[in-house]
Amino acid sequence: MKRYGWVASLLIGSLLCWAPTGWAQSQYTVRLGDTLTGIARRHNLTLEQMLQANPSLRNDPDLILVGQKLLLPKGATPSVADVLATPLPPQVQPRVAISTTRRRPAFASLNLPTVGRPGNREGGSKRGSGCAKDKAQKLRVLLPEGNYGQTLQDYATFFWYIPELERPTPVEFQLRRVNSQGQLGELVHSETFTSSGGGIGSLTLPATAAPLAVGQEYEWSIAVQCTLDGMAGEPDAWMIALGRIERISPDNPRLTAALAQANLGDYPAILAEAGVWYDALQMLVALRRQNPTDQELLQDWSNLLGRIGFSAIANQPLRCVQPNPRGGFARCS
Repeated sequence: MKRYGWVASLLIGSLLCWAPTGWAQSQYTVRLGDTLTGIARRHNLTLEQMLQANPSLRNDPDLILVGQKLLLPKGATPSVADVLATPLPPQVQPRVAISTTRRRPAFASLNLPTVGRPGNREGGSKRGSGCAKDKAQKLRVLLPEGNYGQTLQDYATFFWYIPELERPTPVEFQLRRVNSQGQLGELVHSETFTSSGGGIGSLTLPATAAPLAVGQEYEWSIAVQCTLDGMAGEPDAWMIALGRIERISPDNPRLTAALAQANLGDYPAILAEAGVWYDALQMLVALRRQNPTDQELLQDWSNLLGRIGFSAIANQPLRCVQPNPRGGFARCS
């Protein structure tokens, strides 16, 4: 059985239940569909406060497990330096080992909903690929051919591919509700940032936005402003791709039980087998960020993108624009 070098950095179960005497904290058990951002928001905490109380998650807040015990701070929380200087209890047994014999076959049984939605998961300008250096490359949102995927999460992560651009260029992300007639409704969140492209990008919905509602469908888009003024009438003004996301109910005892008993490395395959596209993608990316040279994870990534016809971009670097725990947004790669 293989163990990653970062196993020791993830303090699971009883470690996260433990704190030095005098820290006014309580426990929270992670449930299916939880994100650290959502847990913090529901308890009137900031993401930074949650990370101070649970410093093992600072390297990647996406790597939380169903059934994991987290600390909820009450009032002042200790500094990260104080936590890291505190001896660890000897009984901790992390649940993060990787078993390849179990997870690899599951990627072959990706059960995606047979749902088609309007949209364009591959986008360019009216005349081609706009401001991409290689005009054969297109902007893409990472979704199956039906332009639709599901999530269990309240604060989901969205993924796209931007080809290398001719220059640093403004990029706009938008998320809108879709009404019962399939028409676009209110704007839920928008974010503009500058990108040079050349990789897989992602953005996690921040705590300043309302959580995704169960049973609600949304349309999201990524738009690259290729011209300085972004005049809509110009053929090469924008490169745009878009797709749909729906949050499904996390009330799923069977999936909850499967994940609660699984190692962290099994999560992407289990979620893929359950057809929860966004969450499978997010967990696999989080594992890759922690283990960028791991060949098995690279193969899993290639296999997953291959299932949606995007094998050609599987070797592209990972880039992201994520909520900063101290407010605003931060670049990560």
